[in-house]
Amino acid sequence: MRHPLVFTLLLVIIVTIGTACRSEATGQGHATTDATTDPTTGPTADPTTDPTMQSVTAQRVHKAPMSGIQDARRVVIRDPTAWSTLWAEAVTNMAPPPELPPVDFSEAMLIAVAMGTRASGGHEISIDDVHRSGEALVVAVREVAPGPLCFTTQAFTAPVDIVQIPKSDEPIRFEEEADTLNCN
Repeated sequence: MRHPLVFTLLLVIIVTIGTACRSEATGQGHATTDATTDPTTGPTADPTTDPTMQSVTAQRVHKAPMSGIQDARRVVIRDPTAWSTLWAEAVTNMAPPPELPPVDFSEAMLIAVAMGTRASGGHEISIDDVHRSGEALVVAVREVAPGPLCFTTQAFTAPVDIVQIPKSDEPIRFEEEADTLNCN
């Protein structure tokens, strides 16, 4: 009878440590402007922290810890053909694959970022902010990797994040930030 209790206690400890690790990411890379990210609507810039920044509305289309995109990518999608090709690759590991989300490319475009294949869980990629800076749109991308003391699944992952923004012909610049989870 003691074994189920020990197992339950260990499970509670592991979940608690994992949750604490996710909230204690330490910056290891380029600092980006502050942003607020709503998991349902996606990133929104915070113009109160940088008066020269003009916020661009972004709506999250798809975010997953596992995709079929095996290499690291930063992609701007401006037409239905490119969208259907990327979507098919992103969801190739899902059965049945979800339907292609509709996008009106006369009004909008998509930004997709993929981390590529990783050897374990605990990795994440996200578009934290999209804003206009001068003559360009700036996309702040954050990659998170597990620290050496983090518990992770021992399975391949391939994180991806895709957001929709208003159509623009402005050049796109990606700003990268790398974080490592601190699970001490």
